[in-house]
Amino acid sequence: MSNTPRSGRQQPGYGAALVRALPRIVFAAVLVGFTTFVASLVLRPLPQVARVARPSTNQSQLWRLYTEGQWAELLEAVLPEEIEVDRVPDSFTLRFAGWAADELAAAAEDDASRKAFAEVADDAWQRIIEINEPPSDREESPYDGAYRQYWRAFGVQGLGRADEARALWESAMLGFEAAEIPRRRDASRYSLLAHASAAAGHTDEAFRAMAASIAIGGRGAGSLLTVHPVFKDLLEETRARDLVRLRDDGLERFCRRLLTAGEPETIVALTDAVLSYAADNDAAYYRGLALEALGADEKTRRAAWQYLYDLVATETEFFDQTVADGVDIPRPTTDSGFDATFYFAGWATRGLGDIERSQELFVRSMGELLAIDPPDRDEIQWYNIACGYALSGQLEAALDAIERALPGSDPTWTRVDPDLEPLRRDPELGPRFERLIRAAELTSVG
Repeated sequence: MSNTPRSGRQQPGYGAALVRALPRIVFAAVLVGFTTFVASLVLRPLPQVARVARPSTNQSQLWRLYTEGQWAELLEAVLPEEIEVDRVPDSFTLRFAGWAADELAAAAEDDASRKAFAEVADDAWQRIIEINEPPSDREESPYDGAYRQYWRAFGVQGLGRADEARALWESAMLGFEAAEIPRRRDASRYSLLAHASAAAGHTDEAFRAMAASIAIGGRGAGSLLTVHPVFKDLLEETRARDLVRLRDDGLERFCRRLLTAGEPETIVALTDAVLSYAADNDAAYYRGLALEALGADEKTRRAAWQYLYDLVATETEFFDQTVADGVDIPRPTTDSGFDATFYFAGWATRGLGDIERSQELFVRSMGELLAIDPPDRDEIQWYNIACGYALSGQLEAALDAIERALPGSDPTWTRVDPDLEPLRRDPELGPRFERLIRAAELTSVG
């Protein structure tokens, strides 16, 4: 599939030329197997084709047709059988119409068919430009202005104005940054910044923004990474493999896999990218662990743990103030959320050398989980309780909790989890712990 913008394209000639070309278009359609679709397409007034494109209702279906190169089916999916003049198209749908028509024009075997599809494409690209004109009656926010520029760039690129498109994507990238995206935990905005950066040729910026988007938004936030043409250059780089793995595994599982495999340097690179935009507790925590595993110098390690502590300090202070004010914090049948806050604070203070304070925080983290009624605790919560016991030196209790947790936990990670290091090192309980892990491994294999 080509994604090269056309140059020297004739502007839309609309319906008359298309109707005159009808016999040739139908003949060409027979050759490529979509006679019915082309016949229904060309009998409409051409200027209305893109203007009544269906609003996108199934993005995954459209992207599937795009990646499979089913251009006729894609164009048919975004163009209705009957014209509804009051329907307002969206840029997303029009872009698919433009892409599909461009490919059909390139593959056409006669000039009439080529011209007909080219006019459909041009009309779609022109409409994208029109509906993304800045408003004249009000001032836009930096984000709204950047969003319009992002879409206008696709329109002008489709019409063959590559330099203008790149300038618009550059401007959109700067606009998204001016919208203070780095200080917002908003996966969709990071994703748009990644798209605009990649389209403008800034792969470093695209890498960082996409890493932040995936870390916060999960698999869905990176769903277009391997299919959207703007990421073509980034995907040719080795580091793109790590973005795909991050998307497929999720941040926690991804980092655990790498720690288990002895690849902490990859964790540092990815979490650095995430933290350049998103103040994410998990990313900061795994970055600290990775630096410990790498044996980084004390200054670097302390800076990493201080960063994590600063992230969670406000949350721990809020909890303490709430309790001091006599406000009862509800204990639902699932985590209150403060267990993770105290856990991260415990690791941060441990990394900063305050072992006594860290054990106090681990006990508080465990207390939040123990407040959940035992019948309602799942295996993940039992695992986290075991970690809390181990980190606070209560090893017998940790072993009991890990026995409850292992049926639903990953034994490979359990064997190397830094939280459970005190249990592994204990001369009496360590061998029992290892036997539990082996039994869990045999069960998972069986």
